[in-house]
Amino acid sequence: MKGRKPTTSKFKRAFIIAAAALGFGATTATLDSIPKDPVTDTQIVMHQGSYDQTGINISPTDQMWKHTLSMRSQSGIEGELMAAAASGDSWRVQAIFDNGAVSGRSGIAADALAQAAYFGHADVVKTLMHNSVDPTANDGAALLAAIRGGNTAIAIDMMDLGVRADVQNNEALLLASFKGDYFMVYTLLERGADPRSNDGAALTYANSFGYDGVALLLQNSIDAKNAAEMQANTYTPSASFGTLPDGTQSPFPNWQYRGPGFSPGPF
Repeated sequence: MKGRKPTTSKFKRAFIIAAAALGFGATTATLDSIPKDPVTDTQIVMHQGSYDQTGINISPTDQMWKHTLSMRSQSGIEGELMAAAASGDSWRVQAIFDNGAVSGRSGIAADALAQAAYFGHADVVKTLMHNSVDPTANDGAALLAAIRGGNTAIAIDMMDLGVRADVQNNEALLLASFKGDYFMVYTLLERGADPRSNDGAALTYANSFGYDGVALLLQNSIDAKNAAEMQANTYTPSASFGTLPDGTQSPFPNWQYRGPGFSPGPF
């Protein structure tokens, strides 16, 4: 009826009762006004799940989840970490590390980083890094995950933090070429990826899928590397002679003889 005060839902009442049992107080246990510790329970209003700003209350669901976290098994906590990384909930990710059940150097933490990189959750990536998760773990798996997910900014951050562009036999370049990502291919080549690896499979992908710009970029890089190596392996004949191990002068010009113990003369 008009003017009638709506009744509290069973769902909401259940949370109020549970929150009161945990010591929050029924008078403040609503979906948006649960008191919290401003140091650890933080999130940004405009960015769900972020862990960077104090002063915003979290929901009873998250409060209850945090207070029961210590009751879970190790495998259960690790499952929660992977779920939080996949969903972009950096608040829960940080809460798990605060709980102490997961180390930033653990395999599951590295897996969570790759998960967050794949889904493009930059705030989760930042939170994991803050907790000492190594971006180079598993031979750069997080970099490859970011490229698979099309998250260029995160991929570049990974390389800035020390992940090599040629990890796993230049797998990153193969992925970027397969997707036709010109900017990512260019970035990887600039940072040391080798377009000739895997029998030139990156160029084959680009040509097969009609990525003409990517194919030209790769071909130019291949040609430049081949030319540089050819020049480096070419010796200019010299009339000067070196000294053999027995102290006598070599009968061969420097460019002809490179035997053990040979001391080259000036070119």
